[in-house]
Amino acid sequence: ISWVYLSATGRRLPGESTRTMISCGTGITKEELQPGDICIRLGDMPHAVMFLGWTETGQMLCVQETSGDINNVEVGIVKPDWPYYRRLVE
Repeated sequence: ISWVYLSATGRRLPGESTRTMISCGTGITKEELQPGDICIRLGDMPHAVMFLGWTETGQMLCVQETSGDINNVEVGIVKPDWPYYRRLVE
C-alpha cells in the first residue's frame, strides 16, 4: 500500500505499517469504499489490503501482500468484514 501511494502521489504516507496506517487519510464506511481505499485489521494478525471492487457474490477484490519472499503481492478476494476502512486520496 505504501509503494502504491508513493507511486501515485509522489509522497510517502505518514504511517507505513499496518498499525500506523489506521491514522492515515479519512475514515469511511464499507458502503463508501472506492478503488484505492484501504481496509485494515489490527490484533493478533494485523493486515491491510487495497480495495479494487466488489465481486458478484459481495466479496471484496483487493491487492494484498502475501507472506512469500518474492512476487509476494497478489490480487485476491477477501470477506468484507474489516473493522477499519480509510480513504487515502480524496
